[in-house]
Amino acid sequence: MLDAEVEAILEVIPLENRRLVTNHDFLGYFARRYGFEIVGVVLPGGSTLAEPSSRDLAELIEIIEREGIQTIIVEASNVNRISDTLAEQVGIETILLYSDSLSDADGPTPTYIDYMRYNAQAIAAVLGETP
Repeated sequence: MLDAEVEAILEVIPLENRRLVTNHDFLGYFARRYGFEIVGVVLPGGSTLAEPSSRDLAELIEIIEREGIQTIIVEASNVNRISDTLAEQVGIETILLYSDSLSDADGPTPTYIDYMRYNAQAIAAVLGETP
């Protein structure tokens, strides 16, 4: 079953690494289901068209540093320069996940099952502990 497979992939991630920053509010259901907390978003208000203020960005930098955030998770269909710039500024990376769309047939996530596996593996690779 896919749910059990995703849980098994994610079990390498310790509780202290289960806090996320995303480029916009797109991982809520995934986070709740698999025990993550979204502690910040780059683009405010749930819109991918909004621009964060300098105060918003300063507060987000404070959250990233305080919470020990290791990466900014970016939705593949909503890549923006703001997330990359912020990640560079605080010395972390960004990773791309899929959400509302799949990849092309020859890409990494041509089906829903593939995209769930891909997302879980990408998160585990960055936030997980190696045995």
